[in-house]
Amino acid sequence: MAAARAADLVLIPCRAGILDLRAIGTTAEFVKIAGKKAFVVLNALPPRASHILSDAREAVAVHGIDVAPVTLQQRAAYGHALTAGQTAPEYEPDGKAAEEIAALREWLFAELQI
Repeated sequence: MAAARAADLVLIPCRAGILDLRAIGTTAEFVKIAGKKAFVVLNALPPRASHILSDAREAVAVHGIDVAPVTLQQRAAYGHALTAGQTAPEYEPDGKAAEEIAALREWLFAELQI
């Protein structure tokens, strides 16, 4: 709750699985109580699985929170980077995972008007 109150904007990372989507309910309540704007960042999405993305968006809507327009796909670079103690852009600077992270950062900065 303290983190939500201190934040300018709350990002809630979530996989598109039903158990993960149901688990964000508590966080959604914290965000509402704190009166903060929040977005769910869907991650580990299977590439080219638009039906999973649309189903996840519907499940998030139940909580009254928007889904960020940038999603993170399931990419090997994320796992390899973690094992190496790096971020995906550090591990593979020209890879698709790095592009996704850059797009998320750009969107977030625009949302925060930075």
